[in-house]
Amino acid sequence: MQGFRKMRSSVVAMGLLVLAGCGGGATEEAGRSGDAANKPAAAVAGADAVSAVLQTHGTPVARLQFEIETRPVVGQPFKVRLMASAPQPVPTLQLAAESAELTLENPSTLLVLEEADASVAYELSAVAAHEGLAEIIVKLRAGPDQPEAVYAIPLLVGAPADG
Repeated sequence: MQGFRKMRSSVVAMGLLVLAGCGGGATEEAGRSGDAANKPAAAVAGADAVSAVLQTHGTPVARLQFEIETRPVVGQPFKVRLMASAPQPVPTLQLAAESAELTLENPSTLLVLEEADASVAYELSAVAAHEGLAEIIVKLRAGPDQPEAVYAIPLLVGAPADG
């Protein structure tokens, strides 16, 4: 039971970090609006990247970080940029994302990690139906007979602005 409390505390703490990282004002967003479309698929994780919370034991096949450029708001699509890296090349890395609280577009793909410690990015689109805590579970696997690494990405979804 104590392990569950530690994990839950970690998830809440990560959610607060994500919220703090997504709190940029309109001027900051305007300055970066063109950057997102021009980022290459294979890139080093940015300074705003946050490590996803590893849920499985043992050494994972790859590390997972994520970035969210806009604060998640009910009913408005937002992007979650996932960045996977590994200490050695991984010819085929299966990525599958799921969420009970969010609708995810294109939640699975195959990534190729050609170089050790180089990051490869994949962008998910998500929409929330309700405000509050939400979670994206991301599963990474190097092949059908390989162990699966499971990561959690906690998010805090806000209410839409009255307009």
